[in-house]
Amino acid sequence: MADSHESRNEGPLLVDTGKGLSVSWKGRFLYSSRDPAALPVRTALQATIRPETLVLCPSPLLGYGMRELLDAMPASCSILALEESEELMSVTASMLPASIKDNPRFRCFRLDSPAQALHIIEAIQGFPFRRCLRLDLSGGAALNPNFYREAHAAIDEHLSRWWKNRFTLMRLGRGYGRNIFRNMPALLRSRSLQDLFPDAMKKPICVCGAGPSLDRLLPELLAHRADLFILAVDAAVPSLIYSGLKPDLILVLESQFWIEESLYAAARSGIPVLGDLTARPGALSIPSGPAAFCLTEYADMAFLKRLKQEFPLLPRFMPLGSVGLTALQAARSLAHPNKPVLFCGLDFSWKAGYTHSREAPAPARERREQSRFRPLQGDPSELKTGVRRAAGKQGAAYTDPALSGYAQSAREMMKTGSFLDLGEEGLPLGVPGIRLGRAIAEWMDPSAEKKAGLATRTQQTGASSSRADSFLRTEKKTLENLRGILTGESGETNDSTPEEQSLRVLEILRSCDYLWTHFPDGHRGPSLEKAFLNRVRVEIEYFLKSIDTALSEL
Repeated sequence: MADSHESRNEGPLLVDTGKGLSVSWKGRFLYSSRDPAALPVRTALQATIRPETLVLCPSPLLGYGMRELLDAMPASCSILALEESEELMSVTASMLPASIKDNPRFRCFRLDSPAQALHIIEAIQGFPFRRCLRLDLSGGAALNPNFYREAHAAIDEHLSRWWKNRFTLMRLGRGYGRNIFRNMPALLRSRSLQDLFPDAMKKPICVCGAGPSLDRLLPELLAHRADLFILAVDAAVPSLIYSGLKPDLILVLESQFWIEESLYAAARSGIPVLGDLTARPGALSIPSGPAAFCLTEYADMAFLKRLKQEFPLLPRFMPLGSVGLTALQAARSLAHPNKPVLFCGLDFSWKAGYTHSREAPAPARERREQSRFRPLQGDPSELKTGVRRAAGKQGAAYTDPALSGYAQSAREMMKTGSFLDLGEEGLPLGVPGIRLGRAIAEWMDPSAEKKAGLATRTQQTGASSSRADSFLRTEKKTLENLRGILTGESGETNDSTPEEQSLRVLEILRSCDYLWTHFPDGHRGPSLEKAFLNRVRVEIEYFLKSIDTALSEL
């Protein structure tokens, strides 16, 4: 055996302790030098592992404790073993028993960065997991503790975000599908953003969110109105309109009825609207202006892929959960390619007082309903659950898990593209802050080229009448065929075996996944169980009615 000085400079060494092999590297044993397997096995057997848990095992090395863990944990659990060191990974690759390595509930990877863990967990058997439990079964994790701590945090955050998105889809997914069909007639009359605003890139584009800091910036925005292209999120519209600021474009993403209250201030104003196909049709029509459409890919669905094939020019945005973040994406696609996008009112937090700008629907409604018997509730931070104090741009601010998650998404998104923050309040988003007057002066600097990108204008995004009609009628026929098979009224049931009928039902369910994706068990995929098909049968009628309504308006 090499002396200690040499072992510090060589690769990891296998050491026979008399009770099994241990691993020595960089002057330390990564298992016990007396009984290497004892502690890992005991740790595995004493662990409390609930169903649907992903067990994260840093630096698996020789795999001690893994077999016991696989035998003891519920069938819905899996092990993810991660290694940062190439040298230690070579030990695992050559020494890990085949009974562990070949188990479908065990996966092992070497990563260069903790963030790479996010690219592999959805392929692990058992995903989506409810939680991630870390178990250190070797001393290898202590060689790079920050690496494994960050990997664990990234996986936790990914699972949390996945389930938040899942709960949103359960609550709103049915309405998303309905609104896509109901918006088809309006899509026929729509135009592209570039067609609506051919000169938009000649001015700085300013995205206005509905955060509390918007109120402070309204006088500056009004003073420089002629020099700006203002893209307002739906909830910011009342604050802008009542201050004498008419936005150039309003973004509407919300699929629910309550959003219409935000747009009443712009009723019959003729302001153009950029609407998501999933947005509430009634809200899109309130301003009575021209419309453009986009599509937020809110889930990995065959239906949305089919939409993209049918309407390839329809702009698509990442599903970031926040209308403000989608507005930034839209602004970036419309803005001059060599110029920054300005934004304000994207605070993702608040101080004492309102959580939104003063004229946004929620604060305005609270003031209207104030009386002797129902006084204003005071600081919302005292009433909301999950609220915490965070470091803001100017001292402490209040935020909650949803808003702080949006802020983190904003930081990631703004790493690519050029943005400038006009707001002096809210959570820091990792981009430079600037005063509006200076931002306009720098943007208008004649030394910068302003013609770039004009040749890349896209064509009109509205669908042809025949294409929309064909799309809707094809969906209707498919749903009617499925209904016929389920009720025994289809001609297909006369000439096919039960096995062929089942395959046909699964084929349609996979294609028309808007029928069931929002079910509580929808993440598991379609099923031929009677209870599942009974629920699908109800959804067929719901969506057929939506399609018939859209066809009548073409």
